[in-house]
Amino acid sequence: MPFTVRDQNTGRLMFETSMRSGSFLAYVDIGGAGSPQDGSISNPLLAIGTPYAVAMSGGANFTRENVYPTFSFSGNTFSWHYPMASAAYDYQHPPCRVLLGVKPGAGPLPPFTGPRLCIRDPNTGIIQLFRGGLCFQLAGKGTAYTRTDYRVGNTSPSVVLIPNNPTAGTRLIAVRSTSFPVAKWGSITINGQVYAIYSCGTAAANQPVDYWVFDIPENISSGGVGLKLRDPNNGRMLYNSNYDALRIMDVPTVNASIDNPSTYQSYPSGRTYAVVQPMIAGYNSSTEALYRDGLLILDDGNYDGSYHTWSRQNDGKLLGTWVDGATIRVDPVSFDDVIGQTPGPAPQPDPATVYWSNPMTNLIVVDVTGL
Repeated sequence: MPFTVRDQNTGRLMFETSMRSGSFLAYVDIGGAGSPQDGSISNPLLAIGTPYAVAMSGGANFTRENVYPTFSFSGNTFSWHYPMASAAYDYQHPPCRVLLGVKPGAGPLPPFTGPRLCIRDPNTGIIQLFRGGLCFQLAGKGTAYTRTDYRVGNTSPSVVLIPNNPTAGTRLIAVRSTSFPVAKWGSITINGQVYAIYSCGTAAANQPVDYWVFDIPENISSGGVGLKLRDPNNGRMLYNSNYDALRIMDVPTVNASIDNPSTYQSYPSGRTYAVVQPMIAGYNSSTEALYRDGLLILDDGNYDGSYHTWSRQNDGKLLGTWVDGATIRVDPVSFDDVIGQTPGPAPQPDPATVYWSNPMTNLIVVDVTGL
């Protein structure tokens, strides 16, 4: 029989060993003035399933070109890379807190010294709760509504602001829009309240975006009497039965990018899905089309020496997600689709320049049915 936890008042299922709960392993602070371009750390628990890395909401807002770090895994090693090699300016390697977690599989745990704790699904052998991995649990939920009084970039149609407390550095935010993409950007503080900010692909105000916030048990109120499992080595709380557990459906590789900005993944119907976006993703480039005094011309390098207004169209997008029934879709949201103008006898060189490009390599698809 599987291990289950139900609400003692309603009987509602809150946890069972087939749910594939997501576990927090550690966080790492990267970047900052004088930091190296590349780095890596190892954790043996990354190898027990599908690892994931999340640049935390409330961390750095990457607002200049070529500063977005990229993440990768190999076995039990997590690596990061900043595109710019020089650290002469702080903005080139901005600080970022990265949360490391794992969706456990059915393999063995690494050797431990001292007491062990491991709860598996009796049917599949998949690990659910284990020493060294703190279960993410529901800390809050709500609905945010699009607003047009704040902007992300120059041409974001609207945004949603999700209340967030970034001090613990361990919160995951899953978002669900059913009619337009929402794209993770960073954070903003208004009247002392920190919000996670998402750019939205609709120009209409007051459109709903549902969200769920998950955190580790020690950062949530204990909730009174209940089943509480602790790490036998250090006493940290692994699980608290007063709160619903995070249910990870999948950690798919999507590889959406400047060359392939739209993609999708489909899942079984009859469930409610939301998405944790691990990283700010998107691109910003200028096109080859050259305009002189508002008229499209052929850029042949010959200019008449007269004073003109030259312009090129920027193509700037953030990559966001939305839920279409049982399908998770990735689509671009306008970010910097503006015309850059240069007055003078000749245009600025280097047409068709990619200023920055950061792919959306994967997603964390969460089953929020009944939450």
